[in-house]
Amino acid sequence: MSASPLLLVSLVILTAIGPLSMQILVPALPAIQAVFGVSQGMAQATITFSMIFVGAMTLVYGPLSDRVGRRPVVLGGAVIYVIGSLACAFAPTINLLIGARAIQAIGAACGMVLSRAIIVDIYGRSRSASVLAYVTVAMAVAPLLSPTIGGLLTDFYGWHAVFIVTTGIGVAVVGLAYIGIPETHRPVDADRVRGSMLIDFWRLLRNPIFSGYAFAAAFSLSVFFAYISAAPYLAVGVLGLTARDYGLWFMITPCGFITGNLLAGRLSARLGMARMTVLGAAVGVGATAVGVGVLVGFGLTPATLFLPTFLGALGSGLLTANALAGAASIDPRIAGTASGLSGFLQNLVAAAVGEIVAVLANGTAWPMIGAMILAASLTLVFALIAHRATARLAPRT
Repeated sequence: MSASPLLLVSLVILTAIGPLSMQILVPALPAIQAVFGVSQGMAQATITFSMIFVGAMTLVYGPLSDRVGRRPVVLGGAVIYVIGSLACAFAPTINLLIGARAIQAIGAACGMVLSRAIIVDIYGRSRSASVLAYVTVAMAVAPLLSPTIGGLLTDFYGWHAVFIVTTGIGVAVVGLAYIGIPETHRPVDADRVRGSMLIDFWRLLRNPIFSGYAFAAAFSLSVFFAYISAAPYLAVGVLGLTARDYGLWFMITPCGFITGNLLAGRLSARLGMARMTVLGAAVGVGATAVGVGVLVGFGLTPATLFLPTFLGALGSGLLTANALAGAASIDPRIAGTASGLSGFLQNLVAAAVGEIVAVLANGTAWPMIGAMILAASLTLVFALIAHRATARLAPRT
């Protein structure tokens, strides 16, 4: 099976709605905190609970798509996303906003899980990392544009306008998914899926290749979430930047991620998933060290807060597509299940790290720095586990 240009465009946009929905709200968090009169941690819960529900639904969408096919699950998720976005726009309280964000996240999760599974269906293990790297650029372009858009909407029209825009995007995604995404997977026997889903989860977690790749991706994302849990408050509350200023400075980070993914698209087939994952993790550790050094040496400024993230995001771009493709392609028969479980771990760990940083916030960069150092180090540990397990398996295959 080959992928048509329309299918690839559909997968790119479907992949983008998750990170877009997450990042477009970040510049509005201080405004939401002020309007509802809640703590920083409560405002951050609009992000954290979204991540938790995204993670939880990846456990559902993956196995469900193995059972009934990719296409109906994609269409159902897109419709749920529209409903959740519309509910967010008219939420009168912070609790209802958090609940509506959870519905929005339930819908957005399908794109992040099934785009990977569809790519593995079409390209197999050998080429999926390179193709996924290019599609994953959407996960960087969305954060590149969405904080700027979110900041402008918040400054000029208020935070409700953010969700009016995401509702419109969701309607467009439903139409594009209906037209552009065919069925790529032959469903397996329903009884086998029902009886073996938890067994499949356990078998995957016990596999050091899957666990190495999945947790490397999870802790790599956690570095980013530790950063965005503190950066808007440090930028707006401490440095006095506007939401619009934050959006413009933040563009540095996804530029690094885009660069890393473009390099991964060119290098992955040559170097292999395992080596690319280790390389990306090593770059991430080095970037964290550079970031700590400039903050200690020059203090907290917009430049020291934002510029070092380019290198860290580049390392994450080198790693992410390879780690996720490596995790999803362990067994083609359950590619959806593997993709879903890796997505669940990724979002659960990242959401937990982000919320911890928000709770420990004290007006300085140190809670953020500590979490980023720990997450970057664990990324490298699990990347090495995946590399070693892959090297052991190679002679037998």
